[in-house]
Amino acid sequence: MKGFTLIEIIIYMALLSLTIGFILVGVYQILDSKTGVLARTSVEEEANFLMKKIKWALTNVDAINQPAAATTSTTLSVNKFNFPSNPVVINLSGSDINITYAANPAVILNSEDVAIKELVFENISSGSNPAVKIKLAVEYKPSDLKTMKPSTTIETTIYLRKQ
Repeated sequence: MKGFTLIEIIIYMALLSLTIGFILVGVYQILDSKTGVLARTSVEEEANFLMKKIKWALTNVDAINQPAAATTSTTLSVNKFNFPSNPVVINLSGSDINITYAANPAVILNSEDVAIKELVFENISSGSNPAVKIKLAVEYKPSDLKTMKPSTTIETTIYLRKQ
């Protein structure tokens, strides 16, 4: 007798279905993991870029206009030495960070892939030692992730030098 019986064919089809099922689950998990890693990387890069831009605004500062000493604010306003477009203003507007030079229109600093959850500037200047404490919280915006949205919080203190 040559060929396969009906039971053998059913068993082989079941084994083939299970194998394909396991392969599809594995591929799906790999792709989902890749999306999560890319989202976390995007959030970290965006937070680092924003912090570098804030640090740039705090270099060669002549005066801190806002926040006042010993207060906090979502707006940082400074005058820079020998900078023709004073004041430089960085502020939180909804879920975006804006930067403004003098009376020019505001420019959004962050990409549309992230939402700014928190931006707080604290003027901790004491006497002749000007300093600003910064807290920045960034979250991934697109909702196509199946897992938690990646986010990061950076806190730092910038001590300013007098010219």
